[in-house]
Amino acid sequence: SAAPLAAAEDGSVWTRTGAGFAGDAGPGRILLAVGYDPGWSPDPQPSDWAVEVSATRGEAIYVGPAERVLWSAAAIAVAVAALSLIGLGRRRR
Repeated sequence: SAAPLAAAEDGSVWTRTGAGFAGDAGPGRILLAVGYDPGWSPDPQPSDWAVEVSATRGEAIYVGPAERVLWSAAAIAVAVAALSLIGLGRRRR
């Protein structure tokens, strides 16, 4: 059988919810089978190539860097502006 993406030290499995995982809260840590990124919370720690988070809240959430979110929003704004200029140029012909 396949290994779970998120498992506690006691063997319980957490399920995927949105941009994270949720399961039973406890004092231990949860191993997430995803590449290490400091955007995971709470209390991310590298574990070889993966990441471990604290199980105290019963959830592990990923929040990407604000810089990447801003670049994504800027790219959308530039695309909308470019399409608007194309539309204006075609109307003037």
